[in-house]
Amino acid sequence: AGLLHSVAAEKSVRDQAEAMVQAVAEAAVQLSLNPEIYHALASMDISLAEAATQHYVGRTLLQYREHLARVRALPADMVYPGHGAPFRGHRALIDRRFREQEERCARIAEALAAGPLTALGVSSALFPHLRGRGVYLGISEVVGHVDLMEARGKVAVDADGGVLRYRLK
Repeated sequence: AGLLHSVAAEKSVRDQAEAMVQAVAEAAVQLSLNPEIYHALASMDISLAEAATQHYVGRTLLQYREHLARVRALPADMVYPGHGAPFRGHRALIDRRFREQEERCARIAEALAAGPLTALGVSSALFPHLRGRGVYLGISEVVGHVDLMEARGKVAVDADGGVLRYRLK
């Protein structure tokens, strides 16, 4: 549907494709907000899944930071990324990513200072303009950073009637 939305010659086809994209995005948001589905998916054994599935399921901000720290330590002069042009200065780029993540954690702490919030509540406070599939991306961004804050002992996660709420410690 996303491809049709981008390339279809007829406006009616593009409009229908956009409606389909929005419906799928809404379903993804609803699934991501349902803790029972989240826990069921999180407990799945993916050891026999394709490598790409294992890669994306296992990817978290904490793991990403670990990988960045290892790459930062490398004595690379030139970096040849999988996307984009080769560049120099990988340590400065990684340091900037770490700073951005710290700034995001500070913004999340500000949102949580008013009291416990769900991932959607934090996302809405940080990204009030998001709609459709953007909501899911905002929630994913928040969950990754809240995981980081929880690992540091800054945030606690409470289950309230099956709904996960984050609060400052």
